[in-house]
Amino acid sequence: MGFRAIKDDTELISLNFSFNDWEKLKKDISFKNNLKMICCDSKAIMKTSKYDLQFFSHHVKRNCNSVHESIDHLMLKKYVYETLIQLGYKAYIEKNININNTQRR
Repeated sequence: MGFRAIKDDTELISLNFSFNDWEKLKKDISFKNNLKMICCDSKAIMKTSKYDLQFFSHHVKRNCNSVHESIDHLMLKKYVYETLIQLGYKAYIEKNININNTQRR
């Protein structure tokens, strides 16, 4: 589960879609084609949690080492990202960086 996915070489962030746009796109077959997870390039699906949190999920999770994050953790990431954007900062969510030759997010 994550907030980022790739569609036709373009990165998408689920938090940048309005609720109505997200719900429309979830039903749009042509949009959902070729939607991939950032973490492992497997097919992604669009979901909305019972807390109205929009995210991408693995269609079938295979050969991916991503870890499950609690709803509290995801909500905190959402809050920090949206707050930084509102304050005028250029914010990234789930950005991969290299520290001492080790990939970190």
